[in-house]
Amino acid sequence: DKCEVDLVNVDDNNQINFNYTDSSFKYYSFVDVYNNEVDPRFFNNKVVLIGVTVTDVKDEINDNFIDVFGETTPGIVVHANVINSILQNKTQQVISYELWVIIMLSVLLMCTLLYRSIKNYIVNFLIYVLLCVISIVIGIVLFDIGINWMFIETFSLLTIFFMYSVAYKYIYSYLENLLIRRAFGQYVNSIL
Repeated sequence: DKCEVDLVNVDDNNQINFNYTDSSFKYYSFVDVYNNEVDPRFFNNKVVLIGVTVTDVKDEINDNFIDVFGETTPGIVVHANVINSILQNKTQQVISYELWVIIMLSVLLMCTLLYRSIKNYIVNFLIYVLLCVISIVIGIVLFDIGINWMFIETFSLLTIFFMYSVAYKYIYSYLENLLIRRAFGQYVNSIL
């Protein structure tokens, strides 16, 4: 039989941004297969991977994957997910940098208007937290449709901009108070 596979989507570094599947893969012990305890017809027209599923095997090659939560995924499961992603043509695409910049400039413009109109620092902080939560929700929704959101860049930019707005408000308030003291200082007794 001839197997036809379309070109695989890769990023600029020729890496496959694959999806993890929601379903689990079938696992069979090599010993069970070797001893004919598994029906050989099950393997007809299937992709079969042979590998180790335990994560604490000590060898020279460690192809285990440790995710952001510290969970270890056996390398063979990673390989199965890559193959499954290719066969189902469900690879992830990174959001275009230009589109991300346009979105973030719009968000930062909105933040500027909000931060300057609201004098309360706690409300500004709550707006910052709300924007971070919205970014997470947007990232999850986009990930489900195959687009990777730039989480780290977004959080970094939101955090830097929030710190800038707090510093700006503080300095602006300080300079405003200094100007008022200088302007009216000559008319008010210095003892008061």
